[in-house]
Amino acid sequence: MHRKLLSLVLLVLAVAIANPARADTKADARKYFQRGMAFIDSGQYRQGIEELEKAYQIRPHRNVLFNIGRAYASWGRTGKAIEYFERYLATDPKDREGVEATLEELRTRQRLRTLVDQGMREIKAGRHLEGVALLRRAYKERPHPNLLFNIARAYEDAGQDASAIDYYRRYLRSNPRDARDVQARLTSLEERRAEVRRRREAQARAEQPPPPTSRRGGRTRTPEPEEPAPPPSAAPGGPAKLDDGQLDRIANLIIERMKAEGAFDRPAAPAETAQVEPEAHEGTLPIDTSPQEGDVKSATVAVGTSVELAAKGGEAYEEVVVTASRRAESPLDAPNAVTVLTEEDIRLSGARTIPDLLRRVPGMDVMAMSYAEYDVAMRGFNRRLANKILVLIDGRTAYQDFLGATLWRSFPIDILDVERIEVVRGPGSAIYGAYAYTGIINIITKTPEAMKGALAQVGAGNGKRLEAVFQYGDTKGPFGFKVSGGYDRGDKYELEFDPDRVDYTGAAKDPNLSLQVARVDGEIEYNVPDGSGRFFLGGHVVNGSTELFGVATLRNLIIDQTQLGVRGGYNSDLVSVRMFYNRLDADASPQFYRTGLPSLGSVTDFDLLSVEPVFRPELELFGKHAIVLGGEYRFKHIKWDYLNDEQNENHFALFFQDTWTVTSWLSAIVSARLDLHPLIGPLGSPRLAVIYKPAPNQALRLSVGTAFRQPTMAETYLDLRASSPVAGALVRLVGGFEGLDPEAIATIDLGYRWQPEWGELEVVAYANRVTNLITRTAIQPTGADEPFDPEAKGYVIGNSFYINDPDTYLALGSELSARLYPVDGLDVGASYAFQYIFNTRTNARFTDSPLHKVSVWGQLRTQFGLDMGVSVHFVSNQAWVDPQYDLDDPSGFDATPLPLDASVVVIGRVGYRLFNDKLELGVSGTNLTDFGGLRHREHPFGNQLEARILGTVTGRF
Repeated sequence: MHRKLLSLVLLVLAVAIANPARADTKADARKYFQRGMAFIDSGQYRQGIEELEKAYQIRPHRNVLFNIGRAYASWGRTGKAIEYFERYLATDPKDREGVEATLEELRTRQRLRTLVDQGMREIKAGRHLEGVALLRRAYKERPHPNLLFNIARAYEDAGQDASAIDYYRRYLRSNPRDARDVQARLTSLEERRAEVRRRREAQARAEQPPPPTSRRGGRTRTPEPEEPAPPPSAAPGGPAKLDDGQLDRIANLIIERMKAEGAFDRPAAPAETAQVEPEAHEGTLPIDTSPQEGDVKSATVAVGTSVELAAKGGEAYEEVVVTASRRAESPLDAPNAVTVLTEEDIRLSGARTIPDLLRRVPGMDVMAMSYAEYDVAMRGFNRRLANKILVLIDGRTAYQDFLGATLWRSFPIDILDVERIEVVRGPGSAIYGAYAYTGIINIITKTPEAMKGALAQVGAGNGKRLEAVFQYGDTKGPFGFKVSGGYDRGDKYELEFDPDRVDYTGAAKDPNLSLQVARVDGEIEYNVPDGSGRFFLGGHVVNGSTELFGVATLRNLIIDQTQLGVRGGYNSDLVSVRMFYNRLDADASPQFYRTGLPSLGSVTDFDLLSVEPVFRPELELFGKHAIVLGGEYRFKHIKWDYLNDEQNENHFALFFQDTWTVTSWLSAIVSARLDLHPLIGPLGSPRLAVIYKPAPNQALRLSVGTAFRQPTMAETYLDLRASSPVAGALVRLVGGFEGLDPEAIATIDLGYRWQPEWGELEVVAYANRVTNLITRTAIQPTGADEPFDPEAKGYVIGNSFYINDPDTYLALGSELSARLYPVDGLDVGASYAFQYIFNTRTNARFTDSPLHKVSVWGQLRTQFGLDMGVSVHFVSNQAWVDPQYDLDDPSGFDATPLPLDASVVVIGRVGYRLFNDKLELGVSGTNLTDFGGLRHREHPFGNQLEARILGTVTGRF
């Protein structure tokens, strides 16, 4: 058995080695694209085209077709250029009009070149006037001095010196570089013709009788003898002289014959070398033949070879980020450390949720509370209802604004809809405002063009797990359309309470259910024909139930929710205007509560409206300035049973950023934002970054700045009478109202990034000074005269308020990450993050956050269809301080640290693609080592994780 297994493994490895693989196809294609464009820029067209073809084979993109066509045109291979431009136009690009004009020009060139080539062949075969007729026709359509020279030379060879002299003179009027040589040739012809005339005149005088005497006694004038007509053949003396009409008729006859033979349907042969004879390579003419070496001029030059269209960039392959500065830039130019997770990473990793994929990001804290709920933070300070990181979908906020928390499994999109995820590691309030406290996650979805077709996927696994996804996208001219939807269902990892307990009542219809959500999202777009901008309009609906681990006694809530969203706007490189409206209707209740006490269920109606214009001009002043100037208006409305009243808030903001590129190796980024909060007032957050590039693919960055997190509506307006472990005793949770200040952070960040052809390497060190953390007070006892609350069925024995922690915390950390492409198709990566957070007053370490995090991963994609990916994520031990009600404690809370052992999460996938990637079978696994006694928790109050396996079938149409 072991021998068979070993043989199978060796066979798979042998096939994988024999067949080049593709893992991160974007990185592999980028390598060949860059090589190809470098060859083309240096004039090495053959090598450049070969490299671009490799890039296209790995990851097809129409820009590559365009650049190949452009290279062939510049190389003089008009036929191949036409072929590739036609393939480019078949993709329905936005710049169709300009490319069609170029294609028509190339077709004209091809026809004229075929005409000129045939004319030169006729001349070489001794049929001079036939050749002249064709060259004259080409000259009428596309005048060029070289054609004049070749016509003159043909007339000269035919013995028609007068016509030859006429065309040489016309050629000389173009001031050619060889004017001296041609003038000498012309002078020789004129002298020869004059000599012939003199000889003929002398002969005529000798043969004529004496002239008669005139009546006036003089002689009559002797008429000048006419030049004898040449014989009508190509014998010595040349062919008969033909007028323009006769030459045109000859040209028409030859062209009709060529059409019948399909000469114009065949690509014109290229001209590559200086001396290529027509017999050796039919249709090929010399590029730069001097008069002594053949006396013909290049026909290639005569019909033109260059293309006026600029080359297309490699954005499809380049690692470009738009989140860090609100404009497209390389990660080397970003003011923060940035990690990009690609579409290939998503597909090959085996991760079925965005948080599980984010475990790869250096410094990312990911905490799975249950199958349905995750809490995510950056560089420490993770918690239940994590609220210190800004989460966006295509630039729109995706977190629940009134809580600051993110319902990761209730997004309107599926992970398969994602093109890439950009993670900005470090504070970003300078241009994003509140909640960009320690980082930003921007989930960028596929465009209609990127979808281009239909995809359907169904999956099933243990834990009664069911998944279904569909998506469709297409473009028609300037219009684009996409729609996607899905369904997710899965059971809990474990039950927090036994449903049969009589002292607890369950609120859920199915106590095992963790997640059941259906969603649909769609968008239409109109692209301005000149490619300068894009209008879009879209919307989404999400409906279903999920879990949420809240604070205090609200440990595990079940939420039945409906989300509605509408979005629209305009986007271009210079100006963008984005508007979106989100609505949440939710019924929430603790899944288990003490029998006989209120369930603390609530109804929430939340509305959010955001309008955000952004202006991105560029100017030159002691270097290049790329400016971002924008503003935001945000309206929030909430009606929630947990709050003191229905609330409305109006928020305003202005932000500015100037990326000043002093030289190619030095730039400075100045950012600032001013937010106006309805209760707190103005809030400012500046940032300064300096980037030094010792080489084009290396960057050393120093950033300093501040950021803030404004209080959520829950922290501000909360007024909830919550039950305690003692029947009839209530604790009132109260918001901070006007007394709360925003959480503040001051940061300094030093980073180095290197992007060689074979990988990426990044090293970061940072220090964050954190103040005004929002926390809850100890229970403050109420008086004995507190009345009975009939609705809550108890007496309020104490109040706990949201306040700002007076202590200051210092977070010191470093991050090291590497991604390598050792061979085409194999990607391996690793990261290590260290963070030490302590209270500056007591010097006590903040033990909620782990000291060490390590991730190692690899992924492989073979040409014969087998895909594999695996990642391993280690987190060191923690000791959580998460207060629980304890009325025996003087504070009312037990704040004893809750230990959490070090843990490992393993995620993997094996897939096989069939029928030219139209069908794909896959098996994904999450928490693969969590079975039996090896199961672990990622929070003291969270579920023990369980290994989950999912089998999927994916079809692409």
